[in-house]
Amino acid sequence: LSGMMCFLLNKNWIIRLSPGLKLPMYTMLGTSLCFALTFSIVDMLNNVSCSRELVAQPLVQSSKQIYVVLMASVVMGCLFGFSFGLLDVEDDSTKHYRLDEDQAINTAIGSAVGALMGGANQYLRDRQLVASSPYVSFSMEECS
Repeated sequence: LSGMMCFLLNKNWIIRLSPGLKLPMYTMLGTSLCFALTFSIVDMLNNVSCSRELVAQPLVQSSKQIYVVLMASVVMGCLFGFSFGLLDVEDDSTKHYRLDEDQAINTAIGSAVGALMGGANQYLRDRQLVASSPYVSFSMEECS
């Protein structure tokens, strides 16, 4: 659906739309783009991490880790598309003030959600490592 909207999108047509109609469209486009970009990067990082001799375990491998990445990419994409449509960036002047404001907002959101996703992914990865290896144990308690 997002792909068809990209092909049907026309500059003259989009200017005439009200912001209420633009918001759902940009939210869906943002979600699709963020989802595709996130999973492409995760796949590339998995290939690189598996090709190294020291690390034989992919960065994202369990279904829980995939769900974390999926939810984070959908949330970020929705927020990115929503802010783009809400700030009406496509109708911005040549100085691009709205685009700068949108980028500032999205950088903060993306950093926070990305950090949370990375922490959750590493936590799940460590739990899986401990569960799969009887000889490895981690303790979060301080040594006395």
